[in-house]
Amino acid sequence: MAEFYYTGYDANGQTERGSITSASEQLAFELLQSRGITVFDLREDESTTTNDLPWYRKDIKFGHQELALEEQAATADLLATLFSSQLPVSEVFRIAALSTENPKVKSQFERIRQLVDDGTSLARAFETENRLFSPVFISFLGVSDKANALPLLLRSLSSFFLKLNETRQKIISALIYPAILMIAACGLLLVVVLYLAPNLEPLFRAADRKPPDTLSALLQINIIVSSYWHWMLLGLVGSFLLLGVSLQQQRSRIIFYDLALRVPLIGKLLRFSALARLTQATELLLTSGQPLPLALRQAVESMGASAGFGQLFKRAATTLEAGGTASSVISEHRLVPANYKELFRIGEETNRLPTTLVALSETLNAQVDRHAQRLLSMLTPMLTLVLGLGIGYLIFTLMGAILEINEIAF
Repeated sequence: MAEFYYTGYDANGQTERGSITSASEQLAFELLQSRGITVFDLREDESTTTNDLPWYRKDIKFGHQELALEEQAATADLLATLFSSQLPVSEVFRIAALSTENPKVKSQFERIRQLVDDGTSLARAFETENRLFSPVFISFLGVSDKANALPLLLRSLSSFFLKLNETRQKIISALIYPAILMIAACGLLLVVVLYLAPNLEPLFRAADRKPPDTLSALLQINIIVSSYWHWMLLGLVGSFLLLGVSLQQQRSRIIFYDLALRVPLIGKLLRFSALARLTQATELLLTSGQPLPLALRQAVESMGASAGFGQLFKRAATTLEAGGTASSVISEHRLVPANYKELFRIGEETNRLPTTLVALSETLNAQVDRHAQRLLSMLTPMLTLVLGLGIGYLIFTLMGAILEINEIAF
């Protein structure tokens, strides 16, 4: 059996990309057609995956391709309900496809059902067709032979996604108001630079008087912006494109998130959040029956490059496979809290790591909540004060210039 990569259109006209295992190219083509996919590119795997392609041959994708966390949580809950009814796997995904209003999810579930009907295992079918869900789904569906365990695990997975979403919303809430203040201040500065300052300057020129220093600085900024705005805009767009291309590379994403963890003020919040997510994912995977090295690796894969401590967890998995302990690696990282290192070590030594990880994730989530509130309560008045002083000084200077113009006029 060979693996073939295909590109085509589904019944809704949406582009479909994926892989399929078949004895020949002709059989693969016929199987895809039976699924309602119009294939225009089909080639056999030659051990050159997307990750091996150079950056200039990859599709640049902005934004996240996975479903929103709330949708993944709802899907996990739906699958848990269906599996608890002791329905056949094929019937579970048929009903799940009918229950969703998302056409992409519906199409994916229908293809998974067809693969299961063809004799493919559920985990393999989901892994082959998955485009929308977190990789942690595959690990949970891998225990499909344990019919009694799967519904409970899927409900735990639903709770996991809801907690992730809650943590993400806390971070966004802590940063959105300061961001609005900064945008408003930049907008006001542009109004002054592009409109108010140029209208005041002719009055001083007519009176043969030198404008105040602040007004002169604003006029210089106006000249630069007016003369080079197209180059500035081009540079801004180019920077975004360059950032987008860079973030297509796994190494670049890892470097970017590692730097973010060290940013003053918000770095600590991001560290707690990243460690909480990895801890929750590891605990869930251990509960599903995965050995610790595999659970650590799959936890990193489920979080992607934003895992933050992903390389640390991968090194811990490698050390475990070499006969060492994960806690010995984690204890060496200076950004991991001391209580986390100690509790992880105790849990590993006493063989009670899943229970310990539950307690650690709850503690970290509580710290994320407290730190987000503290950050918001500190940043908001600080930025308000700084921006208020800056705008106040600007207005004071401009009002002084206007009063000086009045003196010239009279």
